[in-house]
Amino acid sequence: MKTTRLEVLMTQAVKITPEQRIIQATIDCIERYGLQGATNRRIAEMADVNVAAINYYFRSKQNLIDQVMDITLDNAFDWNDLMPLPAETPEQWCVEILVDITRGSLNFPGLTRAHFQDLVVNGNYESLAARRMADFMKEWAEELKNRGIGIPDDELHNAIALLGFAFISAVMIPNFFKNSFGLSLEDEDTMRKFYSDLVKKVFSE
Repeated sequence: MKTTRLEVLMTQAVKITPEQRIIQATIDCIERYGLQGATNRRIAEMADVNVAAINYYFRSKQNLIDQVMDITLDNAFDWNDLMPLPAETPEQWCVEILVDITRGSLNFPGLTRAHFQDLVVNGNYESLAARRMADFMKEWAEELKNRGIGIPDDELHNAIALLGFAFISAVMIPNFFKNSFGLSLEDEDTMRKFYSDLVKKVFSE
């Protein structure tokens, strides 16, 4: 994920509300300690508020977590950032999308694991991340058609599914590929070549 909009706000000369501080503290806690470790006490300490403020502003910790997951997923899959990525062909645009969302996710591994844990570990295909990822891939396929990808829908959907699978694997278990094959996707040149080869293969078959 990229830097959150809230983090941008917090670097500017604006007054940050307690709610915003709590949200940003929750993001930082999840990144540092994971979902289970993002306790009310830690969040309150990082936000510099009383523990009771969490229930006061968000009614419950779960509501706070849900809101944070929604905000950070919006930030991760923001078409306003992805649509203008430079590319001469639809295939090149796919590579730029994969590089952008993978780079952002690897910059925030704790949040990324939190997003996809329910899907990957618990098999919850109705989780927020699962639904958001599915919507993202459908929009991706539609935009590729608008950009003249020129392959049948079933082949296009298969290609997008393969690219989505590669992305989730890359951000959930990056060290597996590094340890097994020496493929470090944290190195952007390596990541770009990996995705370029993959895109070329899935759209040429």
